[in-house]
Amino acid sequence: MSAPVVSLGIEIIGLDDCDRQEMAQLGRRLRSDLLETDATSVDEVRVSEAPPGTKGFEIVALGSLVLQIVHSVGGLGGVVGVVRDYVARQPVRSVKITIDDDVLELTAASPEEQRRLIDAWLSRHPQLDAPQA
Repeated sequence: MSAPVVSLGIEIIGLDDCDRQEMAQLGRRLRSDLLETDATSVDEVRVSEAPPGTKGFEIVALGSLVLQIVHSVGGLGGVVGVVRDYVARQPVRSVKITIDDDVLELTAASPEEQRRLIDAWLSRHPQLDAPQA
């Protein structure tokens, strides 16, 4: 029996003066960082596709990613750690991580405040960080 896969939504909230090009670059940086985790996939969110049979293009939601992660010890914590570090070094207002309807928004808050928020959010998803039987 294979381990369950969990889907997470990731949304970058840019600064007020962030343009489309910068938002696309911020999304590529975070995607690159997330590919270094245990994620099985990290993809841009597609909001529409070209009609069948045309040479159109897909439209993506800039700064929005969907990440698939296999149930593993520390897997979700690893993803949250990568996002926390990203927020600390990039010019963004925040990054939201969503599982179902539960949202964790990471900002440039103090390390203590970040740790408290992360611990509370992770505690609501213990099945993702529990060892497999």
